[in-house]
Amino acid sequence: MPRCNDIAKVLIIAVSSCALLSLVAGACPPPIFPTYKVGDNFRVVLKSQSQPMAGVKVNFYREKGGSNGTRLLLFTPSSEVNGSLAIPNLEPGSYFVETTGYGAGSAAHLVVQASKSSETRNEIELQWPARIPLKTQALKGRIFSSDAKSGFTKVELKLWTKDRPSPVEAVNAGSAGQFAFNAIQPGLYFLDVTVNYHSALENKVALAEGWFPVTLVRGESGSLERLGLGLTDTSCGLLVTQIQNSMKLEQDATPQ
Repeated sequence: MPRCNDIAKVLIIAVSSCALLSLVAGACPPPIFPTYKVGDNFRVVLKSQSQPMAGVKVNFYREKGGSNGTRLLLFTPSSEVNGSLAIPNLEPGSYFVETTGYGAGSAAHLVVQASKSSETRNEIELQWPARIPLKTQALKGRIFSSDAKSGFTKVELKLWTKDRPSPVEAVNAGSAGQFAFNAIQPGLYFLDVTVNYHSALENKVALAEGWFPVTLVRGESGSLERLGLGLTDTSCGLLVTQIQNSMKLEQDATPQ
């Protein structure tokens, strides 16, 4: 049986029924980040499924009053080619580091120690994107509501990359949610989805948004052939709760 406090699973793909119910009905739970003890010189490494991620900007803060106190932004470095960035010569005290951009979500509280102990780390690792990217062989497919009683009346999609200040492409899905992007260059993309649907609970048209990292690959074993994503609107935004992997997701869409 799934545990209702296993909320972390919704940030990947699989969502337990009781966790999903709590997210739909209540407020989005505040994230809980780990705390690491580090020396005055250490490294932060950005990775995605063990692969280093270059050019990812992080925000680095000084914390005052503990993890629930105030934060003063100190600097915003970006990771190097090997995915790491050096943090030198910090005074002892409490700090906070967080990833930024569409892949944001990973963060950590840091305690810089005046003298090293057995718990002192020389390196910490943050995942970017925070959600595990879906691997797909095509940036096309279908977006549909996981709630059969509340289908989407409108679906807008934007395709982003880490390094562009504007979307690569923007399309409106077809009447059955079909969509297709023209991008064919393999690599990491972010799918920004906005939907309209009729909310039976509020008896009005509701608007919901969510983003999903996807990696376009070529013939990789275990990857999706198309993106067939069933979405649910929760207090944390849209979440993927169903995945269809088929070359025949009704009909391929033409960007509109």
